[in-house]
Amino acid sequence: MEKEVFARFIAPKLRLACETCLTEFPVACYPEVIASPDYEGKVLCDGCPAPR
Repeated sequence: MEKEVFARFIAPKLRLACETCLTEFPVACYPEVIASPDYEGKVLCDGCPAPR
């Protein structure tokens, strides 16, 4: 129940900014990017390449 409330009401209001181009996007749209070890803790939008 708590996850559903978070996903519906809180997460859409939380925003992140890409560390490369500063594009803002909602946290709810990119949970897999934030959790991905390939990104080495960096926040990136879809338009910026992942670090290699």
